[in-house]
Amino acid sequence: MRRLLQHLRIRPYAIVGAHFIEPCAERVTAHLRCAEYESADALMAQVAAEDLDPLLWRLVDGHKVGEHAVRWVNAVPESSHAHLLLGFSEIARAWNIRGEYAYEDIPRARRRKFPKVMERGYQHLFELSERDRGCAMAFAGMIHCSRVIGIGQESRKQWLDHVMEVVPFHVPTLLNYAHTTQARWGGSEQEMVEFALWVSEHAPAGHLAHVVMANAILELAFSLTEHPADVVRLRRQLGGHELAGWMRQALLSWLNVGPDQLHQRLKSFDVQTDVGFARVALERFALASYFAGAMEESRMLFMTLKGRISRDPWEQFSFQGSRMDSWTGMDKAYMGVTHDRICRDLGLDLKKLCW
Repeated sequence: MRRLLQHLRIRPYAIVGAHFIEPCAERVTAHLRCAEYESADALMAQVAAEDLDPLLWRLVDGHKVGEHAVRWVNAVPESSHAHLLLGFSEIARAWNIRGEYAYEDIPRARRRKFPKVMERGYQHLFELSERDRGCAMAFAGMIHCSRVIGIGQESRKQWLDHVMEVVPFHVPTLLNYAHTTQARWGGSEQEMVEFALWVSEHAPAGHLAHVVMANAILELAFSLTEHPADVVRLRRQLGGHELAGWMRQALLSWLNVGPDQLHQRLKSFDVQTDVGFARVALERFALASYFAGAMEESRMLFMTLKGRISRDPWEQFSFQGSRMDSWTGMDKAYMGVTHDRICRDLGLDLKKLCW
């Protein structure tokens, strides 16, 4: 029956799975509920630098995390992870208050309230950055706040330069800084592309920082139309020789291979067992390569994914239904439809590709 529904295009072939960081987030949350702060600290200390950002965002999405963070800070005031969690919990609360995507759609009362809450989160992170100059995630969070409410915007470049000294090419800091270069946050298309090219040119081979280029291409595609779910039309509008060349170089630099080695390198990925931000990067490169017009590379990346995807980055390029759709799981079906539509445009056989 499942195969029949897929053949009739009633059900997508792609399967939207849980985010890679969720098992770790569940373990940290369990420690916090039991006030096992030393265990929570040790677990977060083991997380790779690029994985700490998604871990924090998953944690602050949980129930009563702000209360847990306050208790942790009071119990272990010297813990940088405790202060990070407290700061990010305030930032998350500010986003929940803000609500609507477009600023002009936010009711006046919430428009006044959410910056004050986010400023509290910024202040926690600023104090942490003053006490622990090596805590790169504090600076990444400060750049995030600066982008949204403008606080400390004159210091953004200084923060970036400092992080580059203590943790060169710290991925969360680079990604947050890249967001500030986007046109919808006060930057420009030229500034965004120039920063992505700078990262792609200077980041070491094999480094996840090269994903900044993929993010820039995704932002170009998203900003191109009011209907980002129309992915085939987006590819036709955006794809071009120059963009494809940038994407191709960033992909090869990330995987540290030559063009003739790409296929063999991608075969080493196991989308069921490989965890970490590299799994997220693989999906972003797949979608960005498609939009950029790097069709052969995109085909290889989609073949590597084998129809196993997560919300990021498919959610923003899928049909946006009602809140009820997220409760019923229909939003996952919409993301699967986006994946399947691209695969068909690439000439891939979904029956053989997805299992």
